[in-house]
Amino acid sequence: ILFLAIGNCLMGFPYLLYPLIDNIGFYYVLQIIFGIGVAFNIISWRKLFAKHLDRNKEGIEYGIYELIMGIAIVIFGLIGGKLASLSQEYFEYVIVGIGVIMISSSLLSIGLNVENQKAIETQSK
Repeated sequence: ILFLAIGNCLMGFPYLLYPLIDNIGFYYVLQIIFGIGVAFNIISWRKLFAKHLDRNKEGIEYGIYELIMGIAIVIFGLIGGKLASLSQEYFEYVIVGIGVIMISSSLLSIGLNVENQKAIETQSK
């Protein structure tokens, strides 16, 4: 879960800096940081998701997951686009960055909770 949180932070950080881009090199550096974050995030998330799949229903559960993610991306893209058209030029980048960092902190707290729960279970045995 730590790698998942680190990946989310690395994915959200470049969005906060998009308004400061003044040359193409800086943009590429931000994209590299984003790509490293995706690498951390995707691998960790897929492993965590696969760990909790029901036996012999993996295909259905992956399909449902991908469907829900696709619909959510469309809906939040429309909402974000509408909000951005009502506000400043870089509004969506800042909001996405803040959202990703907030999600990362919640994942980190979930991870710490899981570790504490494991420690309690180990002590009770």
